[in-house]
Amino acid sequence: MFKLIIFDMDDTLLHLEVEWDKVKKELIQLAESKGIKTEKDKYIMKLTLDLSISNPELKKQVDEIYRRYEAECTKKKKYYVFEGMIQLIKDLKKKNHLIAICSGNNSETIKEAFSDIGALENIDYVAGLNSVSKGKPDPEPINLILEKLNVKKEDTLFIGNSVWDEIAGKTAKVRTIIIKPNDADDIKKLRNLLL
Repeated sequence: MFKLIIFDMDDTLLHLEVEWDKVKKELIQLAESKGIKTEKDKYIMKLTLDLSISNPELKKQVDEIYRRYEAECTKKKKYYVFEGMIQLIKDLKKKNHLIAICSGNNSETIKEAFSDIGALENIDYVAGLNSVSKGKPDPEPINLILEKLNVKKEDTLFIGNSVWDEIAGKTAKVRTIIIKPNDADDIKKLRNLLL
């Protein structure tokens, strides 16, 4: 039914135990050091997007902050895997689907985690925060995957777990499904749809 299945990573395939409050604090400090006013109660994804589109040098600094905290998780294995989702990827790959990851995490973090769990060989392309100028909820990372893998939007399904994923998928005009990866019924429905 779908040639390409794109997955969000964090809290869809696995959960990184990143200290997001510290990441957000550093992002706010970065913004203030550049004279950019921020709302301290703004969602981290929105704050990240606002800073990233300010200028390329600031985007690079944002990426470095994310990478530092995420690398701590992969280095110390501070994450847990949603086994049913990883098995789904492996089963989809056996049926010759293209598999990609579109994530607000750094692409190196994604590759490290998937290499560690023995599933990187199932992934055809990774579009992380540092792969694009604007991350989710902007559609840029999904569009990048479609371009790199040469797949049409109508042949693509995006699976995520958040409102940011839903916005990104709908804005990119690809079919999008929001799931709870720790819900056995959601996994079963997804397997029935795709396999």
